[in-house]
Amino acid sequence: MPDLPRLPAASRCPDPDCHVPIGAEHLPGCGVAVCVSTGHQRRLHLDGPRRPLVDLGTLVDVHLCGYTVWTGHLPGVVEAAAAGLFVHRDAADGPWIPCAPAIPGAAPDRTRVMNTGTWDPIRQRWHLPAEVAAR
Repeated sequence: MPDLPRLPAASRCPDPDCHVPIGAEHLPGCGVAVCVSTGHQRRLHLDGPRRPLVDLGTLVDVHLCGYTVWTGHLPGVVEAAAAGLFVHRDAADGPWIPCAPAIPGAAPDRTRVMNTGTWDPIRQRWHLPAEVAAR
């Protein structure tokens, strides 16, 4: 496996409505915080602080979203970097293109992690299928 770039930690959550330091619990409504049950964006599951959104006309997957802390990295970034999954843009507004980690402007492909991976609610991390992780 190639040498992967070091991932510098951000001291504060990048969501301007949250902006908590490393180790602090994300605030309600934070766009970075994940649901501990699904690994996806928590605010999509919440209606106000700590109340599940329930649409009476729809079957709802009942689970606890829980609350997570800011680790210094966006969700999926560490898993993407560990698997060597990176993307970059040729133009500022162009599409993200898979690339090697050494390409200037390369960033961990966290979207691919969330689209192909399986969330482990016990370990609070994404696991990638062997064919994706071995890329």
